[in-house]
Amino acid sequence: RHASSQNHVPSDRKRSCIHVAEGMGTWIMLSISNWTDKAAVARVPHSCLLPPPPTGWKEDLSSSAGPGPIYKHGLHVFSFWSGEYTWMPDPRTEEGERFDLRKLLQVHETEIFHIKPVSPSMPEYLGSAIHFSCGYEVSTVKKT
Repeated sequence: RHASSQNHVPSDRKRSCIHVAEGMGTWIMLSISNWTDKAAVARVPHSCLLPPPPTGWKEDLSSSAGPGPIYKHGLHVFSFWSGEYTWMPDPRTEEGERFDLRKLLQVHETEIFHIKPVSPSMPEYLGSAIHFSCGYEVSTVKKT
């Protein structure tokens, strides 16, 4: 067991946050893997699809405002390795409850999903094949 894991608090999100250029917003990065020796469909639970609150996660999740408002314009879902884009409704809505995010993964294959609220009033950077964070590669964002 690694020494730093002895002090790990499950609600501590600092260790899994990647800081990106101001103005890029916040999003969830979700990785799924197939560690079996045959192809398998991996399904993502709805609770994993909720993006962070608009202000980001707090230091202590117990004091966080929760996952924020219902995203009436839905969510962008960008798959890093395959480069595929999908729109989905907020999973907390009736329409979203019927949406099932799943992917057929080959033997030992992994996919990284980026899940971000749709903001129709402004241009959005959804991702690229440059860096798995789909945002770390951007140095500045200017709104004009």
